Amino acid sequence: MTKPTERKVLLGFRAFDLHELLPHFVALGLGYYRQSGLEVTLKDINFWPEEQRDAPLTVACGAALMSWTKGLPSRVIFVTTDYPMFWLHAQPAVREVRALRGLRIATYPSMAPPAHFHRKVLCKYGLDPDRDVLLEAARDDVARLGLLRSGDVHAAVISSAIPPPRVQSFGLRTILFLGDEIRLPSTGLAVQEEFLDSHSGLVRDMVAAFHQSILAIHQFPEKVIPIMAQVLGDSPKMAEQTYNLLHGYFTRNGRAAPEAERNALELANQQRPHEQKLRPDDIYDYSFLPR
Repeated sequence: MTKPTERKVLLGFRAFDLHELLPHFVALGLGYYRQSGLEVTLKDINFWPEEQRDAPLTVACGAALMSWTKGLPSRVIFVTTDYPMFWLHAQPAVREVRALRGLRIATYPSMAPPAHFHRKVLCKYGLDPDRDVLLEAARDDVARLGLLRSGDVHAAVISSAIPPPRVQSFGLRTILFLGDEIRLPSTGLAVQEEFLDSHSGLVRDMVAAFHQSILAIHQFPEKVIPIMAQVLGDSPKMAEQTYNLLHGYFTRNGRAAPEAERNALELANQQRPHEQKLRPDDIYDYSFLPR
């Protein structure tokens, strides 16, 4: 059988964590890209938002949704998870969210989607994020965990880049999983509309590779856990604990739940109050999924 000619793909990401990148690394490690003739290179698109036109395919579906507010229409063509994988960890003495009233919380910068998720969850627990707590934006998970371990903050929002088993190994308490509180399609594959029109074959092959990865995440833990250990730089035991915690939150078919789509559209439309309301068909296009 003739090996397909490799086509180069630039895949944008905003967080180097399992939440965004596990399907990518599974596709890379288990040969799904190679089978489709794809050579995929990652690109951090955090600091050059105008360069999203140079990385028109991204795993950050929450950010893609917000791109509509900047006049960059994108479509979500595959959903890896509609459970945002962020946790609220705290000092051992803090046992619940409501106990954070008046205390400092290390969180994401205000323009980042997790910051919106976090604020919404605080409101759900009766805390006004502008008045009842002190939110401190920190640059990344390393900084947020460092502030929490040093006692400079009482709680911190941390992603799957530093999974709960490792955070808990420092004697800290996990008090909330944001994905249990707010569901929306947060990661997968999102593509700019003009790129979708001109590279439909490549896009279809990327979706197929991600679909194989999702199946592997659910069916082949013995293959996926070593990949997770390598990405995280963790021991096999810690990676297995992380796998057991996370794998059930990944989709099985690349689609988001209707409730999650509604939540995402509500959040996006709040950010563009004077524009025409976005509908599910404006954003979510599952026509590239294998039948």
